[in-house]
Amino acid sequence: MNAAPVLRRLGAEDGRAWLALMLAGVRELPDAFLSTEDELLALTPDDIHARIERSLLHGLFDGDRLVGVAGLNPGGPRAVRHRAEVGPFHILPEWRGRGLADRLMEAMVSEARTRGIAWLDLWVAAGNGRALAFYARHGFQRTGFRADAVRVDDVPCDDVLMARSLEAVAWGV
Repeated sequence: MNAAPVLRRLGAEDGRAWLALMLAGVRELPDAFLSTEDELLALTPDDIHARIERSLLHGLFDGDRLVGVAGLNPGGPRAVRHRAEVGPFHILPEWRGRGLADRLMEAMVSEARTRGIAWLDLWVAAGNGRALAFYARHGFQRTGFRADAVRVDDVPCDDVLMARSLEAVAWGV
């Protein structure tokens, strides 16, 4: 393990590393990912490249090994282009507690600001206290709840919607 993994935007050449990290995440926290292991394994190299490009993925690399990833998903109709969704967001367990998630979140915020995005949104598994605390520490506030958001082996799992303003906007009621 290097002391400080290198942070950079993922490209097509990182497809295998991205897939390995996503598979590790799905195996550890199946309710935190929308894709199953089987769905990830069925992806073609073109599918993987498209996901990397669409999600503006940034990763932390220890040599050639991807140890953390975060995505920013802007787009959609003009009326909602001021918002982007954060995800996926995952750090391998042995790399947690070293400030890497903070570096990835800072990269997402920087990318969003560069693109003129005013709001970041994300969904997080309601039972993932560590992630909820992390996002709150980074200025995200709970704005909603989705019961039975995902089902893992037919077991319903709930999600919490969180949002963060990147502008000096007061939270309305």
